[in-house]
Amino acid sequence: MRKLCFLSAVLCCATGFAQMAVRVGAGATISSMTLRQTWDLLDDKIVTYNASVSMDYLQRKYFYLSSEFKYLQFGGDDHELYSIGTTGHDLKGLPEPETWSYLQLNTKFRARIPYGDYSIYAGIGPHVNLLVGDRHFNLRDGFGDSPTRKFLWGEIFELGLTYTYNKVLFDLNASYQLNNSPIVDDAPYTFYNRIWSVNLSVGYIF
Repeated sequence: MRKLCFLSAVLCCATGFAQMAVRVGAGATISSMTLRQTWDLLDDKIVTYNASVSMDYLQRKYFYLSSEFKYLQFGGDDHELYSIGTTGHDLKGLPEPETWSYLQLNTKFRARIPYGDYSIYAGIGPHVNLLVGDRHFNLRDGFGDSPTRKFLWGEIFELGLTYTYNKVLFDLNASYQLNNSPIVDDAPYTFYNRIWSVNLSVGYIF
């Protein structure tokens, strides 16, 4: 009898955890930069795009895991006139925003509240970003040699809504990405990024 109960429990867990969903998505990334020093620079927001492939797995009624592979761009812009410290360099706005391209891998723990075919969820988890393309920092007047980091890491905080129709899954997601490592760390300048994203993805539940 105990063996039968144990086998039933294992089968129930295996069935519950076997369900998974694969999604493809796209969206907008809103980012700006913050300088650790006392003046503001590249703190105007820019809007870029992102694209992703995601998988939801280890699903239970009120929680599951979600891993994502994403291409995204982020950076900052500056529309105003600045005099930087005592260097005498004046920046009269940039000809184009500073942007860099990264590949991101993240995994989030999502807690959800199901309601019929809908679910509201909140998630948190780590991310790593790997630079693709040029490391060059385009800001003129002495900043041009500052390299951007190839590897960034941090956390993601998110809220979202899902809707399931038969086995088709729709996911609307808003997130904030916290980078614990600076995107530029070239003395005396240390830049961090502030990154928000809004994404819509569509997938299939297996």
